[in-house]
Amino acid sequence: MERRKEGDSFDCSGGLRICLTAADTPELDQELARARAGLAQAEAGLALAKTTAARWSELLKTASVSEQETAEKQADLALKSATVEAARANVRRLEELKSFASVTAPFAGTIIARRTDVGQLITAGSSRELFRLAQTRTLRVYVRVPQTLSRAVESGQRAELTLTEFPGRKFEAKIVRSFTETGPEAALTLPSNTLLFRAEGMQVGLVNADEQVELRRVTLGRDFGQVVEVLEGVGPTDRVILNPSDSLTAGATVRIGATPKTLAAK
Repeated sequence: MERRKEGDSFDCSGGLRICLTAADTPELDQELARARAGLAQAEAGLALAKTTAARWSELLKTASVSEQETAEKQADLALKSATVEAARANVRRLEELKSFASVTAPFAGTIIARRTDVGQLITAGSSRELFRLAQTRTLRVYVRVPQTLSRAVESGQRAELTLTEFPGRKFEAKIVRSFTETGPEAALTLPSNTLLFRAEGMQVGLVNADEQVELRRVTLGRDFGQVVEVLEGVGPTDRVILNPSDSLTAGATVRIGATPKTLAAK
């Protein structure tokens, strides 16, 4: 056992438990010694009761003693056995109380505050704080993620943590746990001006491989204003027509205009 003071660090790796302090318990030590002595006395009485009960049982076979006397010896044996069990339970109770005299550190860290001094009385059942420990090896941070980004969060992703107390510093972090229903990718979204409100339902116009218009019914999710979430109907590789006219029909031949990227390449 070793006593620790404020500011001391300790390592509990590999299951090692460092004793922070050991309280002196003279009254408890004396009570425990008396209980152990009482247990030894009870065990001696039990041994004698066993021998006597066995002897009386043998004498009863030859009618040397009465059945009443034999029954009394058996009852005394049962009483001595119960006395020994009670004494053992009392010794175990006092030994458990004695174990609380040592305060151990369950994890590696640093003592940042000490609320007790050597010689100070610590009463049983007191809720007064003795030490305050800080675990500085691992910091767990719980972050609320916006609903629009929650589906993009998955375990193992790298992150950066910034604190106002440390301006300009970034602490590397890693996501270790998230909701089980989140997926690795965000839902597909389309601009609001791609939707066609038809009697058949919500549709969008696509351009297929033959450069022809194809109308496809879609199932919408959340509405974010300028963009809407599409749950079913189109995929990431589909070519969707922006600002389609109300007269757009399926099968019409179209010509894909030059995009900014195409013009830049030329």
